[in-house]
Amino acid sequence: MINKIKKNIIFFLVKLLPSTRCYQLKSRLLNSISGFQVSSSKIVSSVQFIGEGKIKIGMGSFIGHHTKLLTGKSSIIIEDNVDISSNVLFINGTHELNDLSEQPDRIAGKGKSNDIKVKRGAWIGASSTILGGVTVGEYSIVAAGSIVINDVPPRVIVAGNPATIKKLWSDEYNSWIKNKRF
Repeated sequence: MINKIKKNIIFFLVKLLPSTRCYQLKSRLLNSISGFQVSSSKIVSSVQFIGEGKIKIGMGSFIGHHTKLLTGKSSIIIEDNVDISSNVLFINGTHELNDLSEQPDRIAGKGKSNDIKVKRGAWIGASSTILGGVTVGEYSIVAAGSIVINDVPPRVIVAGNPATIKKLWSDEYNSWIKNKRF
C-alpha cells in the first residue's frame, strides 16, 4: 500500500515538472520507484506508466507526449537510443480465450501479459500501438499509426494494421529498399 502511494506521489511530481525540461530529475524520481530502471533519457511529463510490471529505459532514449506504457504484470524494456513519438501505446496485457461451450457468457478468459522489448536505435512513430510479446528489432522504424502484433526484425520499416514490412535496410546500397513482396 505504501509503495503504491509513493508511486502515485512520484508520478504526480513528474507531471508538475515542465513537460520538456528537467529530464535528469524525472529519471531520478522514476528510479526511486521499485521496478523502474531509467537511465539518462528524455521522458516528457505527460507520459503515463500504468501497471505492476517492470519498466527499463536505456540511455539516450526519448519518450514523447501522451505515450502510455501499460505493463500488466510483465516488463517493458526500451533499450538505448530509442525514439518514441507522441501518443504511442505499449500494452502487454490481454486475455486467454474461453471455450464458449464451457462458458457461453463471454469470450475473454483469464488475463495474461507478455513482455515488450524495443531494441537499441529503434524509432516508433506517433500513435502506434505495440502489443505484448513483441520485440522491435535494432534500428527498425514503426511508421505512425501502426499496430504491431508480431516481432519486427532488425533494420526494417513496418507500417499498417497489422504492421508489415514495407522497406529493408540494404548494406550493399547503403539505403532503404522497398520490400519486393509489396
